[in-house]
Amino acid sequence: MARRFRPNGAKGFALLGFAVVAMAFGVAFLSPWALIPPPPLGLAYLDRLIPLQVWGGVWWASAVLLLVGAYREDQSKAMVLFAPMLFIFAASYGMTIGSTEGKMQVAFILQTAIFFGLFVACLAVSRLVNAPPVDIGALVNRVNNSGSQEGSGGEH
Repeated sequence: MARRFRPNGAKGFALLGFAVVAMAFGVAFLSPWALIPPPPLGLAYLDRLIPLQVWGGVWWASAVLLLVGAYREDQSKAMVLFAPMLFIFAASYGMTIGSTEGKMQVAFILQTAIFFGLFVACLAVSRLVNAPPVDIGALVNRVNNSGSQEGSGGEH
């Protein structure tokens, strides 16, 4: 019987959602406008350490790992890049809180909360365990056979 091409369990669907998020961050940080003035201190520091376009490439690499992991039975390594990237970017935006004021301060607080919230969700999803694959046909046969055996004089 042909296997349908679909994500593996609930964790697979969560990994697909995370892959979309990683792609969006990849697009954002690969663009030349990733540092819109005034740049957050944390992002400016990351850019000095490693150019933001490279970080954008790492976001894309994490998206690929998430996409592949969503369809595999062994999903243990799917978030190996995604979780640390969320933490790094949450910390980089968090470093900026207090160094600006007004609307920019609110924007950096929100971005920190988004990255940190996704990081916590990532940790929660990593704890999910998918049920093993089940051959529905064999299960139906087993149920039907056990029902017919009970009715054939199982009582004494």
